[in-house]
Amino acid sequence: MRNWGVSDSSRSNRERRRCSFTRACDRRTAVRNLERAGVSRAVAMKLTGHKTEAVYRRFAIVDEVALREGVAKLARLGTEWAPEAHFGQS
Repeated sequence: MRNWGVSDSSRSNRERRRCSFTRACDRRTAVRNLERAGVSRAVAMKLTGHKTEAVYRRFAIVDEVALREGVAKLARLGTEWAPEAHFGQS
């Protein structure tokens, strides 16, 4: 299929830039999806090919929405949780 109005050279440059990030982006997306699905870390590491937990944690990004969902789950359980009590922050 021909993409009219875009030269072949600019398209190939764009593809080259995109491909350098594709594998890492796909891996990060896979880790986030596995975490959200509740898959155990050991299984997720095997599926994504991470050999150490330190590297796996770099890919396991926790966003604001996930934090809100976690607090909401605790609220549904009727559990009060104060971060300061667990992490020593004031």
